[in-house]
Amino acid sequence: MLDIATLLYYAAMGLALVGADAYWYADSIISKVEVSKKYSDDGLSADFATTLFSHELQTIFSNESIIRTPDIRAANDQSVISVIASSLKLDDLTYAFQHMFGLDPVQVKVALMDNGTKQAVLVTSTSRTRAPFTILLERNADEEMPRFVRRAAVETSSRLDPYHTSLYLLERNDVDKNMANLKTLLQTSIDRLAATPDNPERALFRNLQGIAALLDHDLAKAGELFEQATKDTYNYSAALLNLGFVRVEQDRYEDAIQAVQPIIERRARPRNPAIHAAAFTTRGVANWAMKRHADAQRDFAEAVRLYPQGSDMYLYWALMLDQLGRTAEAQQKRLIGEQNLDTFEQYPEVALLYFWLDEEDGRPLTRRTKPHPSLRTAKIPVQSSAPAAAPAPAPASAPAPAPVSQRSGGLLKD
Repeated sequence: MLDIATLLYYAAMGLALVGADAYWYADSIISKVEVSKKYSDDGLSADFATTLFSHELQTIFSNESIIRTPDIRAANDQSVISVIASSLKLDDLTYAFQHMFGLDPVQVKVALMDNGTKQAVLVTSTSRTRAPFTILLERNADEEMPRFVRRAAVETSSRLDPYHTSLYLLERNDVDKNMANLKTLLQTSIDRLAATPDNPERALFRNLQGIAALLDHDLAKAGELFEQATKDTYNYSAALLNLGFVRVEQDRYEDAIQAVQPIIERRARPRNPAIHAAAFTTRGVANWAMKRHADAQRDFAEAVRLYPQGSDMYLYWALMLDQLGRTAEAQQKRLIGEQNLDTFEQYPEVALLYFWLDEEDGRPLTRRTKPHPSLRTAKIPVQSSAPAAAPAPAPASAPAPAPVSQRSGGLLKD
């Protein structure tokens, strides 16, 4: 028989495990799927459906972002602590601890239903911090099960966390028919917010609206949206950086420098080395455009010092050095930038991920899927009746087009 001290010890150990598990999964989203008997008879188990739905949510929330992404966990995916706590018959206390300390995870309950004529999914979710909601979706006649589950997951995530769902739509669907869904989600999210003077959440959505406007090649509208985002809350760094980007593209170089100054002075939020370096890169391009080459070089060098694993600052620096005839130095910088292309952090909230900054006046906005405008070679005009002339050979010092990053990024964390 155990004495009282031993009983107290085991009780304390069990409570510690429960508390640790409660804290471990705080601010997480836990999904559980139940399936109808027909689905079960056809070989689709509840465990597999839960894993599939959870995987889709994880994909949606997998973006690197300035804003912390929620943790996604399937109800059948237990931590080591959970297993131990469960073996001690203490798992029911986990939720009590979470509720007591305000650490309630979001519980997403999904039911796959089939009555023989129609198939549907019913999603319900409640949490301490989010209003309850219900979603009912019918499966289309030609819709495969994985696609149906994915559609349900996107609809669910848009209700749970519209911001990170917007990033998912932005990064994967920035040029196709889903752009309309993104714009609707962004505007709906803004409309539901209180019209308070300082609203950081509104600034986040407004900044993404600016990115969407850039993707529509509407530079003026993008500038207005980024400027509004900077007024929605105090010194939001992504909006300031994007406003600086637009001002460079509008050939308003002094305004671009003014826009990124709060980031350079470390007054903007969030404070992150990659965003800090991007501000110096933007200022460097603005100084380069105004022929302030010494100032631009100092800006690019500071960007490298702040974030040596970056890429953009090296590539823009190389372009300027090439223009100045310093080809050996340019090649050295370009090689470093190219080596870092696959590893540096870039974020979908930042315009530099999608477009080239251009140091020359009057050039149109250029997507990053094309070479930088400074590397374009104009074709020699020929008369239509004459045979086409061969293009002139590039001078020996001309740089090769810099490779373009195809990767999607995420957000800048403090």
